[in-house]
Amino acid sequence: MSNGLCEGVDGLRPITIANCCEEEGSGGACTTDRITGKIKFAKTGTVAVYSKSPVQFRADIVLTGPKNNTLGNVLIDNKIATVSKTFDVVAGQEYTYTFKVIYPDPVGKKPAYGWNPPPVAGKCGPKNNPGTGAGKCGARDDINPLLDYAKDKANLTGITVGTTKANVQCWSDPVQSPPDPISDYDYNDFALVFGYTDDSPTVVGGACMDIKIYKMKVDGTYPAVPLTTAKLNTLKEGDKIRLTATANKKDLQARFKITIDGVAETPIWKTKIGYTDDAHKVPYYDYEITKVGTYSFRAQVSTK
Repeated sequence: MSNGLCEGVDGLRPITIANCCEEEGSGGACTTDRITGKIKFAKTGTVAVYSKSPVQFRADIVLTGPKNNTLGNVLIDNKIATVSKTFDVVAGQEYTYTFKVIYPDPVGKKPAYGWNPPPVAGKCGPKNNPGTGAGKCGARDDINPLLDYAKDKANLTGITVGTTKANVQCWSDPVQSPPDPISDYDYNDFALVFGYTDDSPTVVGGACMDIKIYKMKVDGTYPAVPLTTAKLNTLKEGDKIRLTATANKKDLQARFKITIDGVAETPIWKTKIGYTDDAHKVPYYDYEITKVGTYSFRAQVSTK
């Protein structure tokens, strides 16, 4: 492409921003360098992934480590979008992870080439020689709307690969066969932002002591005795339950988190409905079982 013009890529490719870096004449400014290594989480909590792409497509994000997590068939939207699945991590854990673009049959799934941090604040694209003219390495895409959206919902710190911050990632899509330097290494095809969604509130003299679960009776009331582990395993769709969190101080703020098969429901944190006791030490939240799955429940209390 000696004229340096961008042209359409293979129709099976979900990413259509083309890099106009030429194999010759670029003076070696364009680079195939990418970040490799394990992604490390500095804090314990729940992590969500926010994304932005010029073109809508679906992908699998797989994290392999102390606990394997598969975010399957994730929609990467041409609008700002949040991954529908979250995952829990423990401070200090490290994971390898892959991003596979889902193509129509018979191509199947292909791994994206890799990522780099933003070359400049608020933009994804090549580190060197940006632009779409002859000899350039590709356009830089504005990701500030994505960053503003993610910052409003999550804490974008505490995730690294070595010494490189990994909360914000600029990706290149799958490499063609044979590799095409005009579109494979531009790092402007989609952006991923990792953020903690459940940073624990500041607790001043208050603590959640224990969580109990009660099943509603046929008359619409709840029994005085919580469900045992055996009884919990007999819950079915349509059953209504009450979650309680006994605290050591009265009138604390409280919220509850419900996770099904490793996926947190939205909103991720559900505010207490009220208290079950006159002393206001037992906040509660009522919930209906909507589907079969492995459930986990968390509660947080705070004076704020």
